[in-house]
Amino acid sequence: MDARSSGHQLRKYAMSVSEYNFLTYGLDGMAVLYSVGTNDCIAFVIPHHHMDLGIQTAVASPLNTYIISLGQDGSLICTYLG
Repeated sequence: MDARSSGHQLRKYAMSVSEYNFLTYGLDGMAVLYSVGTNDCIAFVIPHHHMDLGIQTAVASPLNTYIISLGQDGSLICTYLG
């Protein structure tokens, strides 16, 4: 990812990187999926609430069809990107 904005509303966020995509997620509850080759945003979802301390960890499927996220509160959410 270059120096452009990540799209997150809080500074602290983490990344999950694979050969197919990379995903940023954080305390704001947002998950943003990017293409590896072009760095284009593929999906932007908010599966968890920031008042519940957002996302603890997240991964995306190789075909960019699902994002699975574990919230800080223990909730596990699978988001279909269609």
